[in-house]
Amino acid sequence: MSVVLIATGVQACVVAPATAGPADPCVDTVLLVHDLGSSAAEWDGWTNDLTSRGWCPVALTYGESALTEALRPVATVGGLAALEDSASQVRSAIDGILSRTGESRIRVMARGAGALAVQYALTHPVDDGLAPVSTLVTLGPLWHGTNLAGAGTIAAFNRGIGIYDELARLEKPLVGPWCGACGQIVAGSSFLTTPPVDVPVAGVRYVDLVTATDGLVTDPLTSAMPGGEAIVVQSVDPTSTVDHTRLSGDEQVRRLALDALGRT
Repeated sequence: MSVVLIATGVQACVVAPATAGPADPCVDTVLLVHDLGSSAAEWDGWTNDLTSRGWCPVALTYGESALTEALRPVATVGGLAALEDSASQVRSAIDGILSRTGESRIRVMARGAGALAVQYALTHPVDDGLAPVSTLVTLGPLWHGTNLAGAGTIAAFNRGIGIYDELARLEKPLVGPWCGACGQIVAGSSFLTTPPVDVPVAGVRYVDLVTATDGLVTDPLTSAMPGGEAIVVQSVDPTSTVDHTRLSGDEQVRRLALDALGRT
């Protein structure tokens, strides 16, 4: 029997492995990880499609900050905390799923900065065992960050003239409590480059779904995880103009992502 739990922003379908079978549609867990400035509600439209394909969706809201609290009367906005802290929450969610369900590994779908939180969680394990994630499907991953409004170019200039580290030190106590992740997703940031975040974890299958009209991701067509599978939306539909903000709401993107999730 499947049991649905809703608590602290997590919707979990917990399956008793011994009784799961053809009559139980919920047999494999998929953790859904939202982008910066979003929440678990981002995946509301995906739940029925996932369960109809036999998956058990778990949508996580993570990375709340002082800005989250300030905006709470209007909306729930997560993914703002430093990515290291968000990664800790992602890892706790994964470990909790494995403990509750008895599964040895799960699949994860993440959008934008959410993929960075998942990757950090996988590259900073509490042990040296097999990664607890078998497949990571990403929508518009920020493996190389963003240069929106020239942020990456400015950061590179400041680094070149030797003032980047000092500016970062001064900005951190001012910006960090509100959006610790904001500076980390800028192209060339130390989070992305030291060590490089785009190094695949052994045993994890990576599928990056990207769009040429992303508008946020730096070089979206060349930003996929090395050694992984890249799916370009325009290779399927040349007329598509879906951008980063609309990825999780686009029906074609959803179909491509769900198909990728189910392949082994």
